[in-house]
Amino acid sequence: MTNTGITTPRPPGPSLRLSLVLVIAGLALAIPTLIAGVIPIVRNVTSSVRFSVPNNVRVHLSRGTYMVYEDTGTNSLGSAFSNDDSVTISPADITVTTTEGVSIRVFDRGDIRETINSGDDHFVGAARFTTPSVGDYLVEVRSATPKAVLIGRPITDTVRSSLGWFALTVVGGVAFVVGIVLLIVGSVRRGRMRTAMAYAPAVPAGWHPDPSGSGRLRYWDGYRWTEHVQ
Repeated sequence: MTNTGITTPRPPGPSLRLSLVLVIAGLALAIPTLIAGVIPIVRNVTSSVRFSVPNNVRVHLSRGTYMVYEDTGTNSLGSAFSNDDSVTISPADITVTTTEGVSIRVFDRGDIRETINSGDDHFVGAARFTTPSVGDYLVEVRSATPKAVLIGRPITDTVRSSLGWFALTVVGGVAFVVGIVLLIVGSVRRGRMRTAMAYAPAVPAGWHPDPSGSGRLRYWDGYRWTEHVQ
């Protein structure tokens, strides 16, 4: 075998540059998308319209589905998707009309029981309706006993609309974790190689185990590691 040149072997991977790129890119993707996914959920809870019934209220709503939540009078944390929360207000007790007097149909709350905790009060979804456009609506709720209600977007719809952002958050989180792992592995391997090379001058010229950890033999010329392996 002819020695055509003497070079220092490339530091063992994973590449430091690749590791840092994954860490930075992961954070840059995960943090903004997490915020973008959480903000609509927080806004949904904090922007709900609250009023006492029996009563009617004029509210400005966007286009989409809304839920009428009834105060159950409990202080338990409950579950946002509980199946055993009962309500006394039915769709027949709720009337929704546009400013022009057009009636909006009110539906049953559906199979999923949604709840919202506002302060010390526990609200349970009683019925839902869908607004055809942005505008002001008159909502009347009749009740045998005075209580508070909330009008807000269904939690399930809000969470569903944020799933795309949360998926990107997961991708960014995976990239960040992989980058950290590669950074640690690369640092350990490069540290071992530096340690091996620090003691290498005392080793006579010849074929020796590759300090980069390839499992092969690399030729040491007495001063430095060459590019020749076997």
